[in-house]
Amino acid sequence: MTSHPAPTRARARWRRPALLALALLGVGIGLAAVRAVADARLLAAGESLFDGRAPLVARIGGHVDPLPPAVVACANCHRPAPQPVGVALSTDRPQEGGNRPAGPAVTEGGPARAALASPGPVLHRDLLLEPVPRRGGPPSRFDREAFCRLLQSGEDPAGVLLPRAMPRYDIGSAACDALWRYVTRS
Repeated sequence: MTSHPAPTRARARWRRPALLALALLGVGIGLAAVRAVADARLLAAGESLFDGRAPLVARIGGHVDPLPPAVVACANCHRPAPQPVGVALSTDRPQEGGNRPAGPAVTEGGPARAALASPGPVLHRDLLLEPVPRRGGPPSRFDREAFCRLLQSGEDPAGVLLPRAMPRYDIGSAACDALWRYVTRS
């Protein structure tokens, strides 16, 4: 029978810190997993708000009555149009001075392009987080607070007011945070 030698003082001195380090590593991994689940839930909530599965309350500026929830879904105006036959979607980013990305490029004629154009820009990370000149105004860059202010009041970070056709939303902090995280995801 083999006997194990009793731990020396040097070994015993390193055992506690090693066990503590392993415990902290386990806690860190657990917190990262919890954070990943929370982020996934936040993105899913933002996507539901964006595409209208979770209703938003909004009004046209100057009006008292809210619009129907199906009308105010972000995706109605800020998503690329589906690709019909004979039309190729462009992947180009917005051009300098414009707020709309190069949308559907019609391969055979003009009127179809107008019918496919989205009333608002396709929302993506670069459009919101990089300084972009918009509506003839100075370049603006969004952060979460500016994005929420725009949804509530129609004023962008450069002080330019959006057209009245863009609804003004009654949106709380949690919902706005979820929507912001969704449109700026990488």
